[in-house]
Amino acid sequence: MEQDEDRNIGNRFRFTLIQYVRTGWWRISNKYGEDNYILCLVFHTHTDDGDKTEALIRPLLNDFWFFDRFASNRFLLCSELYHQLSIIEKRDIQYINEKYPNLGYETGIELRKLIERIDKTEDR
Repeated sequence: MEQDEDRNIGNRFRFTLIQYVRTGWWRISNKYGEDNYILCLVFHTHTDDGDKTEALIRPLLNDFWFFDRFASNRFLLCSELYHQLSIIEKRDIQYINEKYPNLGYETGIELRKLIERIDKTEDR
């Protein structure tokens, strides 16, 4: 039986990534109790691993994703649709769930596919 951390898709991505790069803090925007629901990931990597992180993830993304790297190796990974929402809309999870009821689950499905692509990458 999987542990709770392993079932949550955001944590699965985190555990996958830390196999290849050194990471720091994480923020996983998900719905408590929903293992396959995720809206956004924000994370930090070690100074020496920023380029490696970008090289690992960026080539594997499709048009669904928005991925950005900020100063100090802070990364943002979310759906393009979520990224286009206003700050006020992003803070209102009820609004998101009403207007885009499947967004968190679609993002979870796409994140699972990304994890599989990372795992299949030979040049890590």
